[in-house]
Amino acid sequence: MSAAGGTEASGSSGTSTPANANANANANANADGDVKERKVDASRWVVIYPAYLDARKTVEEGRRVAREIAVNAPHSIEIYKIVGGVLRMSAVLELNKTYPRDFFARGRVRVHVFDTASRAPLRDDVPSRKALLRRIATAFDHFRKENGSMEKHGDPYSLITTSNTKVSDGSAATKAASAGASTASSNKKKNKGRR
Repeated sequence: MSAAGGTEASGSSGTSTPANANANANANANADGDVKERKVDASRWVVIYPAYLDARKTVEEGRRVAREIAVNAPHSIEIYKIVGGVLRMSAVLELNKTYPRDFFARGRVRVHVFDTASRAPLRDDVPSRKALLRRIATAFDHFRKENGSMEKHGDPYSLITTSNTKVSDGSAATKAASAGASTASSNKKKNKGRR
């Protein structure tokens, strides 16, 4: 689950927001106090790609909201933060997934909008996919005023905070590890012709 610089979801499992603890609790404590991670089946949740909200895209290229409320260069991490933090809905961030129309556009968000059994909306203020996209697009302005845009940050992983992330401070252990890696790569080059 942890990647270089942040939390990452791969495949159908992922990180879910603490907004709806009954719907998708990520961890449950058993009698011993151990924490078990429970996977959430998000395969039937609504998928949102950043291209759906991108003002630079045309409708033919995948934009699904009006240009007036569309956002300049949205990122899946921003969408995930808005859905979980502002809208208080359950969501799963999948950074390894790509948009089918643009292979280089990475990341998508799955949002729990409908009940999986009855397909009825879970909330009255978000009755459809279109309503969800409009709510996210209108929340972007306030979110970027508070957190800054991705263009300002440069690195989308700076928006993700985890307690397990370690920052390299240039210590001797880090330098030794990088020196060992360079030695290993030079040994591979030397041994290449001996086979």
